[in-house]
Amino acid sequence: RLHFWLHAKTSKVVVAEGNTVESVNGNIELGGDRVDVFAHLDSLFGTGHQQLGLLLATHILFNHGTYLLDAGIALLIDILEGKTVFDLYCGTGTITQAMALKADKAIGVEIVKEAVETACESAKLNGLDNCMFIIGDVDSVLSEIEERPDVIIVDPPRSGIVPKAMKQILSYGVDQIVYISCNPQTMAVNLKTALDFGYEISYMMAYDNFPMTKHVECLSLLSRQRS
Repeated sequence: RLHFWLHAKTSKVVVAEGNTVESVNGNIELGGDRVDVFAHLDSLFGTGHQQLGLLLATHILFNHGTYLLDAGIALLIDILEGKTVFDLYCGTGTITQAMALKADKAIGVEIVKEAVETACESAKLNGLDNCMFIIGDVDSVLSEIEERPDVIIVDPPRSGIVPKAMKQILSYGVDQIVYISCNPQTMAVNLKTALDFGYEISYMMAYDNFPMTKHVECLSLLSRQRS
């Protein structure tokens, strides 16, 4: 459930003809000159704690299907205290910031510079000092970063996670990995690799975010099997 307040020179949002804010295939896309919208999430994904705001900026695509994010966060929210979370392919840091409210530290990795800049602004507006964002390819960042995660969340593009990066993610050996996917085919390839690394699929759900199309989003929880 999102409520929007416009922070711009104009005092109104033109939805149709002006194309300032337009809903496209389940996403909210801002067009034209820079327009910042602060989205206030009432339920904070069901955590029942501090409310969270997200800054959405021009040319940054934001998926408004927060029920899927809600479900992903709900899988982890009770085990985050004192832990470090990696949110890979984090976009504008929606999940990263929600995790930061419970975790000791949340680190988001995203290759799109504008998305990371928006995530940093958003975290500042929310007063979060325990989350950080890194600009770069996941493969390269994981090869250089010194921190080690306790929990990992991945939300890759339709092409999925490249084999080298997937193996790096799995090599951390964390107990839980949440995988959010907009392409079940590439997700299946990545999950096969996870099974080979000793993980099991303990939860999976498909979400019909785009009715009457071939596209679905999937949420999966991978749990490391104990020997």
